[in-house]
Amino acid sequence: MDYEDQYEQELIHRRTPGFFLGCAYGLIAGSVLTFLMDPVRGRRRRALLRDQAIHLQKISQRYWHQKAIHFRNLQKGWEARSTKSQSPSSSDSYINPNDF
Repeated sequence: MDYEDQYEQELIHRRTPGFFLGCAYGLIAGSVLTFLMDPVRGRRRRALLRDQAIHLQKISQRYWHQKAIHFRNLQKGWEARSTKSQSPSSSDSYINPNDF
């Protein structure tokens, strides 16, 4: 086996996984389109898919809104603690002359 034959064999082996993956992706995409565009049940499937997507959107909006409120409250707490620790307390600012 000479160098050119070996080179072509390596090219064939390198192309094979990409070719099979491309075919697999094409089959999957075709199956999904056929499933959703079915004239008999496709409309119902698309409506269910749309309803589930809307429901998922509402759930995620609620979740992130609650997280935003939580982190805002944490930030306000951190700000309150930092300003409290920086300002002198009332006992520190008052000096009793009888203590000396």
